[in-house]
Amino acid sequence: KSGDGGKTLERVEQGFTSRRVGQMVRAGMRLYLTTLQDGDEGGLFASDDRGANWKLVADAGVLGGQHFQFLAAHPANPNVLIVGNADRLRRSMDAGKTWKDLSAPGGLSGAAAARGSKKAAGTTAETRLQALAAVEGPKAALLYAGTNRGLFRSADFGSSWSAVALTTVKVVPNVQAITVAAQRVLVRTGETLYLSNDAGAAWKPLSMLLSTATIYDVALSPRGGEAVLLGTAQGLYRNQAGSTKWERVSEGLQDGTVTSVAWDGFKEGYAWCVQFGQLYESADNGRSWHPLAGSTLENASIRKLWADRAIGRRLLA
Repeated sequence: KSGDGGKTLERVEQGFTSRRVGQMVRAGMRLYLTTLQDGDEGGLFASDDRGANWKLVADAGVLGGQHFQFLAAHPANPNVLIVGNADRLRRSMDAGKTWKDLSAPGGLSGAAAARGSKKAAGTTAETRLQALAAVEGPKAALLYAGTNRGLFRSADFGSSWSAVALTTVKVVPNVQAITVAAQRVLVRTGETLYLSNDAGAAWKPLSMLLSTATIYDVALSPRGGEAVLLGTAQGLYRNQAGSTKWERVSEGLQDGTVTSVAWDGFKEGYAWCVQFGQLYESADNGRSWHPLAGSTLENASIRKLWADRAIGRRLLA
């Protein structure tokens, strides 16, 4: 973690040893993260002090002995959690103590998945969960699930689902990732990106000049005036708010892969990215970058950055 805007990084070992982190989310002022389990170790962890210390709230036994790389939390109720993998969804209403299977988008239920069922009744292809995210809607929290058979939305946080039309063209998008910032939602499919500024009521495509398969990470700011940033195999790209054009950013960066990007929710116009294990900072809305000395980790590499206005100018990696 970093408490000084990325200038220095220190390893967090209070609560868990170094493991591969799946996904991190915030619910109220509590942080949750999943780790890919190693035997009976790992599972779901929580922090109530902005990521300084973590405690295990659901181990492999509680979670049914499965890996759950997808995680969503109710924006206003830290007790309500959803975990998922390719073919199973589970929900907890008591902060991870107990879990129940849910019917997944496309009809394949968690119970069916647990029995090894390949297809749901009435479907012609297996539905695979590929992304999960929660957003605070105008009336209630909304849960979004990205699958190989389209985007689905739940207004009751997982009890029922409805398909979401991202475009008027009758195609079934392969939804591979969902990024949320306040009421802004960005969906990455196998072909392009779709952006909503109103919790998913309306969507617009963001024209792409590169394959979405080359995208490693997306940074979406809760402030609509800041650009969308992409970390890709070809470098860093930015799309200024309201623009249909993408520009490749080279000032301060090297040629090559940018693995992760994140907006500083606390200081307007500030952002971070990672290239070749080095942490960089931008103070001009992603137009130029400079390396942060002291931000490298010994015997470790940064895969993913996470920041949120609610936890101050603290960066988690």
